[in-house]
Amino acid sequence: MRHVVRPVVALGLTTAALLGCGVSGETSDHVRISGALYVDVIVDAPCAEQQGPGELSSVVLTFTDATGAGLGRGVSGPLEVQQLEPGRPGTEGWTNPGCRFFATYVATVTTAASYRVEFSAPPPKPGPAGSYFQGVHELEPQTVTHDELRANAFTWSFEVQPSYVVQ
Repeated sequence: MRHVVRPVVALGLTTAALLGCGVSGETSDHVRISGALYVDVIVDAPCAEQQGPGELSSVVLTFTDATGAGLGRGVSGPLEVQQLEPGRPGTEGWTNPGCRFFATYVATVTTAASYRVEFSAPPPKPGPAGSYFQGVHELEPQTVTHDELRANAFTWSFEVQPSYVVQ
């Protein structure tokens, strides 16, 4: 996983993160970071008929500085969904272009030159066949500088891979 700030492609997700969490910003000693953990599921089925990965909710995001000192925490909220924009390669002729499942978070953290985030997910919830969503557990720690974060209006979102364990 690359350690870069990934801008959120869908305007709707950015809007949802900002409206759901309040406007992000900074003071002299704290910054308010908001964003989302999201996964794109590319299948030709209506979003309302898909069961999204509930594991995106209740993820603890722990922020530290370059020395490892704790700066603050955030927790992802309830799972939400939005339909993806049509026109992705490989979806030509589909009725449904796919869905973005996401859970927003907000964290007020101490100001630092850079921020490192680590993710602590609740244990997976195996389904009836024993399979479960593994994507959140595969998230690697990521780092961003204060200037990069400011340039993104203190919005920092994380793409989770659509990784499942099938038993």
